[in-house]
Amino acid sequence: MVKKTKSRRSGRPRLSEAQLEAYRQRRALLAEGAARDAGPTAAGAEPAAVHATSWGRVDEECATIRSDLIRLLVITAFLFAILAALTFVLN
Repeated sequence: MVKKTKSRRSGRPRLSEAQLEAYRQRRALLAEGAARDAGPTAAGAEPAAVHATSWGRVDEECATIRSDLIRLLVITAFLFAILAALTFVLN
């Protein structure tokens, strides 16, 4: 005979206390970051609209991606230089 479980009123999964505490800390950090971003600016200028995602601020992510692409371009250029040098040496 198969044991049936009781159906819950809400379809949400139950969370442990550690998961709830981590959720509360994330919410507090997001609220703190939003309050810091909404702070007063110099000369009464409007702050630039910066979108924030679960990964962080979009402008910071774009800067990280741009630096990674530049690093990849430098490594690729270096490898092509080695390839060209080896072609002349071995021919």
